[in-house]
Amino acid sequence: MILFCGKINVQFAKKNINSKDILFRSESLLITSEKPYRKIHISENRVIFIWGDIYGVKRRNGEYIPLDIITGGVAVLRDLFENYEIGEISQRVEGNYTAILLEDEKRAVAFCDAFNRTEVFYTLKSDGAVVSIDLEPVIKCLGKVSYSQVALSNMLSIYGYFAPKKLTIYKEINRLGVGEYLVYDSDAVTIHGTEFIPTSCREFTEREHHEYADIFNNAVRMRASDHVNWVFLSSGWDSTSILASLIKQYG
Repeated sequence: MILFCGKINVQFAKKNINSKDILFRSESLLITSEKPYRKIHISENRVIFIWGDIYGVKRRNGEYIPLDIITGGVAVLRDLFENYEIGEISQRVEGNYTAILLEDEKRAVAFCDAFNRTEVFYTLKSDGAVVSIDLEPVIKCLGKVSYSQVALSNMLSIYGYFAPKKLTIYKEINRLGVGEYLVYDSDAVTIHGTEFIPTSCREFTEREHHEYADIFNNAVRMRASDHVNWVFLSSGWDSTSILASLIKQYG
């Protein structure tokens, strides 16, 4: 997925992108993709493109229900987009996905699931931005490449060898942080984010332990198959508890 925002960036894309991969094009917006996607019409002027997997949706009463956008669930998503803001929607749609919401020919919103499991790279360029889930297309738009000394120093001095979440090793390329989304509106690009409110630590009661178990089993069930499920065991708590939940629910 690549989103070109701004007239100059759209002109660049027309010369460098295969026309068969173009999903949408206007004077100031162009979306292209070589990967499978799902297109959903929310209303007359609102369309959403989704890449990745959606496992479930949080209802108004707080309950999560399994959802498969390949076989159905379009009406549920339409209801969400008609009644909630983008920041709230990412908290209510459980999965591993990236999406672009087109609200007209001059406004687009790029967002992810609540934890931003798929990296979204972007560079602010000319009169807009170039946004992609692959780093290479964004690098090609830079022209001249320079490196971020902050990111490199982190990679070389901190265990794990990673650049900080919102940075890359390149000076002019960033990544969306957890809870962030990018809005392009009539030549202006803004980055928005949802406020992180930490939960206070405290002792659980017996009732809350059972509630946690129900939430955990429901999360496993939304991602599981009735036929075959693979779990790579590390002998740690995470993989072992997932295997135990699968056995409990599927035998």
